[in-house]
Order: sequence, then structure tokens, then C-alpha cells
Amino acid sequence: GTFDATGATIEMNSGSRLELAGTVSNLGTLDAAEGTVEYDGGTQDVLADAYYNLEIDESGVKTSLGTVSAAGTLTVGSGATYAIAATTTTVTGNSDINGAFTASTGEYDADGAFDATGGSITFSGAGELRVSGAVTSLGTLGTSAGSIEYDGGTQNVLADAYYNLEIAESGVKTAQGTVTAAGTLTVGSGATYAIAATSTTVTGSTDINGTLTASTGTFDANGAFDANGGNVTFSGDGRLQCSNTVTNLGTLSTDNGTVEYDGGTQTIFTDTYNNLEI
Repeated sequence: GTFDATGATIEMNSGSRLELAGTVSNLGTLDAAEGTVEYDGGTQDVLADAYYNLEIDESGVKTSLGTVSAAGTLTVGSGATYAIAATTTTVTGNSDINGAFTASTGEYDADGAFDATGGSITFSGAGELRVSGAVTSLGTLGTSAGSIEYDGGTQNVLADAYYNLEIAESGVKTAQGTVTAAGTLTVGSGATYAIAATSTTVTGSTDINGTLTASTGTFDANGAFDANGGNVTFSGDGRLQCSNTVTNLGTLSTDNGTVEYDGGTQTIFTDTYNNLEI
């Protein structure tokens, strides 16, 4: 039924569970060091609070009402939906999305491992999923809105179809296969996006403030391309294909690789190339 802990304290241990199926008015002073809180009713509001383990279970949409943090893990069960809307959720431990995760302009910050095998991730606006740890799967990922940001150290970038893809923070993020971005691709200052021998295709604009590296891979920039302040580095027969306006190629390799201008009417950026194709 309904649950109200206004003015109270909830203390838990590692095996404790508080399972909530009805309307939750208040969780009082909640233990954020141990225990699990599970929302397992139908349509429910998830209170803005600091949890340890947070579980979203059973069918129906569970909507975050504000800033949520989980010092342990966050799990979305099969058939359940966790909607953060325009709020923020931060998870220190692992995130396991077996159901649906939705956001409009909200941000989900996964500091631990992230696995959405069998689940789905859907954005209806400029929301963002930030992943800092190992990413096993992004499930069925929406490609009409939203951003996925890899912002850990050394990470693998999953072969997938993204909308906006962001590579941030120091460390090398290496593509594991074919990557597409229906929106934009951004490499932040100090970050490295390594496509190795794979292919990346970007429909919108590309902004390389850090480093783009390739051995024999192909980076196909169908929108505007700007590497001002960044680096484009080839260690083999890699290719950068530009179909639109090229503002800057940054510090470009002159000992390997090919830059191809393959759009309509284009201006060839003044630079020293290794191989140049028109």
C-alpha cells in the first residue's frame, strides 16, 4: 500500500530490502550505505533520494521526481520502465537495464559497468547517457535523439548506431566495429577516439578537439568537419572522407593515410597531406 516515512529513519544492512508497490510519500532519512529499495508497483513516482541499491521492477512506468543517486547498483527489471524525464540519475556501481530506460532532457551517469542486454534506451530530447566503465551492451538504442558519452579512461566504444556520440576525458576509446552517428560526433580535448581498422560514419557535424586515430579504418564525415586544436593521426592506410565543409584538419599526419574530398562543391583546406583524393 502507500508508504510514508516522514520524520523517520530507515536503517538497513547488506541483505535488507524495502519493496514498495504503492504511492511513496517520503523515505525519511534513508540508509545510503547498505540495502535495496525496490519500486515494484505499476505506474509509480521514484522519489528523489540517495539510495544504495535501487531496483525498478514489474510492468508500468516508474518516473524519477528529481536527483537520484545509487551508491551501489541500479537494476531495471524485464518489462519495467525507468523514466528519468528531465532529471539526473547517478550510479556509482553497476547498471543493469533489462527493461526500458527513457529520458527527455535528463542525464544518466553510469560510473560503473553498464549492461542493457535485452533492454532498450530511448531519448525523446537532448538527454544524455554517460558511461565511465565497461559497456557490455546498449540494448536497443534509439537513434532519433539523445547522446551517448564515453567518459572513462581506456574504454571500448561499442559497434552500434548512435544519434549523438561523444568521446570525453583522457584515455583511448577504441571502436569495436562499425559505428554510425545519425546526429553529431564530438571528441573532447585530451580524449582519443581510435577507430583502428573499423569504420565510423557521421551524418551530422564532426568536432575533433582531441585526437582521432586510425590504422586502416575509415572515418566518413558527411556533415561539416572541424579538427581545430585537435589531431588526425594515421598509422596505416586509413581514410578520412569529407563530404561537406572542412573548417580545419588540426594536426594532420603526413606520413600515412588519405584525406578524400567526396562532396559536391567544396573548398580544399590548405594543408600538407600524405595522400589527397578528390
